[in-house]
Amino acid sequence: MATPSSSFSVLLLLAAAICLILLPDSAHATPVDFQYCVDEVLYRVSVYEVDITPYPAVLKKPITFNISASTVVNIQAGEVEMEVYDGKIRLYSGTTELCKGDIHCPILPGYFDLSEVRTIMLPSGPFYTVKMTLRETGRFELTCISFKLPSRFVPLRAQ
Repeated sequence: MATPSSSFSVLLLLAAAICLILLPDSAHATPVDFQYCVDEVLYRVSVYEVDITPYPAVLKKPITFNISASTVVNIQAGEVEMEVYDGKIRLYSGTTELCKGDIHCPILPGYFDLSEVRTIMLPSGPFYTVKMTLRETGRFELTCISFKLPSRFVPLRAQ
């Protein structure tokens, strides 16, 4: 016959196992829903997927944004602009070169993957809106997307 304490222990272990199975693993990239800033047909770069690691984002820690896309034109050089909003208030804006790291220009027509790592110093909040714009240097906007970025704050002593 099971004692109340052994039954409680079994239930506790079962609950812990279920929590581990159901909790998202923030170490893996998580695809997020995104929207184009205007009609997709106006852009020369089409975005297929946006993955974020960790997810939800940990504020004041590096966040990796992986973007799968394709282009119909040669891209000689460019930049990636990222803006982060809380409602309509812009909290962060930063620009990096498109042709760096694993991306070499010119980018020829076809598929390519872009990886951006940013450390965003923001006040703690439940989520933000990220707007990412790819521009060809000295020319025009290649694409623009926006998506929600849920966040969590990890206190310094917990890190």
